[in-house]
Amino acid sequence: MTVENPGLVMNEFVAMDDKVVALGRFFGTVKRTGKSLNVPVAHYWVFRDGKVAHYRNFAPVPADAYR
Repeated sequence: MTVENPGLVMNEFVAMDDKVVALGRFFGTVKRTGKSLNVPVAHYWVFRDGKVAHYRNFAPVPADAYR
């Protein structure tokens, strides 16, 4: 899925030991359908020796964004 004029706003960060969770919203317009997209997102980071050891991105996309 291609998103035009994408944006990402992270508004909450939670850190514990070597882990960080960032919460926010991803928005834009789905190129194929012209529908607006504005969904919650979560990023999960694990650091080891000052470097990123693991990263996961969670963002639900409504099924109708594809239609």
